[in-house]
Order: sequence, then structure tokens, then C-alpha cells
Amino acid sequence: MTKSTKVFCISEKRPNKKKLEYCANLIRKGKLVVFPSETVYGLGANALSKNAVQSIYKAKGRPTDNPLIVHVSSIKMAEKLVLEIPAIVRKAMGTFWPGPITFVLKKKKIVPSQVTCGLDTVGIRFPSNRIARRLIEISDRPIAAPSANLSGKPSPTKAKHVIEDLNGRVDAIINGGNASVGLESTVIDVSGDLPILLRPGGITLEELEKVFGVIDIADSNAKSPKCPGMKYRHYAPNAVFYLFDGKNENPKMNRLKLKFNSLRKKGYKVAIIASKESKKIINEKYHDDVFVVGSRTNLLFLASKIFNVLRKIDRKGYDYILMTTCPNDGIGRAIMNRIRKAATKVIN
Repeated sequence: MTKSTKVFCISEKRPNKKKLEYCANLIRKGKLVVFPSETVYGLGANALSKNAVQSIYKAKGRPTDNPLIVHVSSIKMAEKLVLEIPAIVRKAMGTFWPGPITFVLKKKKIVPSQVTCGLDTVGIRFPSNRIARRLIEISDRPIAAPSANLSGKPSPTKAKHVIEDLNGRVDAIINGGNASVGLESTVIDVSGDLPILLRPGGITLEELEKVFGVIDIADSNAKSPKCPGMKYRHYAPNAVFYLFDGKNENPKMNRLKLKFNSLRKKGYKVAIIASKESKKIINEKYHDDVFVVGSRTNLLFLASKIFNVLRKIDRKGYDYILMTTCPNDGIGRAIMNRIRKAATKVIN
């Protein structure tokens, strides 16, 4: 697949209308446009066109049983796509939209089955990024958009990540700077009686419980997923990725260092992903192989950097990546959801 991919630099503070109109016209014609959002970069196409949606799967090499999320620029646009928005869901939309959360609702027939993989529900998101919102508004189409990476690879939080994966596979790429959240959206299924958290993200379970009360948590290995990221290995680097799990950081780090030394003795190139605190207990002569993602006291920063670090390690040609788990609450739940999907093996 070879296309002539145009790259447009657009500022989120002052989105260039002429450039956006060009990209919006591509969307209306059924073409593929990559755009920035607050979560990650999205690979967008007209959500109401079967052929356009099918081209998303082809460009990414994405399994065709992995549903897509539809992006809208208003609640009014969302209403055109779903059968009903219950009062409690409207309240949640008023609280969290625009923002990094997707609501799964019963769909109308106007939404092609190619978007939902035959399901009677569809995930709807209203992004807060101004470039994304203006692109949807100007195209006057809801836009189906998974993350703009080759299927299974770390999600793109910078335009250069997209160019690495999809240059020549899409019609246009909008370079709008770095994604602020850095993890895909929270996904909550509100199509039934009890809300179900399908995928953790920038809006935490604790925040959702303040609106909905009791929330169930889905099986992350569901055979018939209602949202992306539930069935297949995702976010994976090229290197073998070992994740060290446990309640206490020091024992985890000790096991990690033993594995690091063992692999290095065998001649492998080994990277460590660590916090500022953890780096201090790693031998200084190996610090060039340590990639710091921030402090354990600021998991929001860690979340925004993790995919970029995985790609950076791949570019440097490491054979192995070692990392310890972080607390599994708040934004930490979303980070660990992605890291466990990316890991080759979890060592307890």
C-alpha cells in the first residue's frame, strides 16, 4: 500500500482553518486522515462510510473483530448515532465531555456494522483537543478513529510516531504536537442496567463512581470485546518485555536487577524503565540503559510518557525491556492495563 501522505503542522491554540478544510474534505471523500487528540493520535475516516471504515483496518493491519470508537464534536452529533442517552449518562457526559472518555451505547442503523464489528452497540467520544473537534465540525461527519499506529505497536503520542508507522498508508497526517494524556480514552459500557468499565484511561474509576455509584469491571480478556484493547496483545515494543509485579518496590527492583545482570552476561542489550526513585538504586555505570518516566508520585506524567519511551527503546535496538509495576488505582490502573497488554511476561 503506497499513498502520497501530506503532513500538516497545525497549532492547537490557533488551528489553521485552510489546512483543516483540506483535511476535512479528505474525510468527506472517504480518505484517511491522522489527527491529534488529548489521548493519542487517531487514524480517522468517515464513520458513516463502510468503505472508508474498512480502509482503517487495512492501513493498520487491524483485526476486523476489533471495534472502533466514533469521535463527535457535540452531544447533538452523538444523539444521531445512538438510540437513547439515559439521564445518568447525560449527567456523566456533562461532567466529563469533552474529554478522554468513551461511552458505549445502543447504536442506530446509520452506524455501519464495520465500525462495531457486528455489535448492536457503539463507542462514542467527544475529544477535548481543539484540532480534533474542528476537524469533525468542518467535515460535518462523525469520525471513526483507532490509535494511529500499526496494529499491536505502542500507541502514538507524537506525530513522528505516526510517520514511523503509517507514512505512505494514509492520505494526510496532522502534526498537532504531543498528546497531553498519552493513554487511550476510558471506555465505559452504559448500554445496560449496570455501568461496566471496559478500559481504564484518563478518567479514573474513582471519578466515574462519583457519578454512577457502583460500576462493574469487565474481563480484560473478553472473547467478544465491546471496545478496543480487550482481546489482543496491544502496545507491544519489538523487544522482549518483562514486567515485575508485587506489593513492595524494593523486592521487585531486586529481582529486576538480577534479571538485568543475567541477560547482560549473556550479551543482550537490556533497557530498564524506571521512576526517579528507582533509578537511585541501580548501579550508576548502567544509567545509560535506564529510561526515566518521572516520579512515582506523579503517575499522570508517567502515563503521558510511557508509549514514547517504549518507542524510543525500540529505536535504540534493545533486546529486552525490564520494568516494575506501579500502584493499580487512579491513573495507575490505566497505566497497568496498557503495560500488562504490552508485556511479554509478567514475573510475580
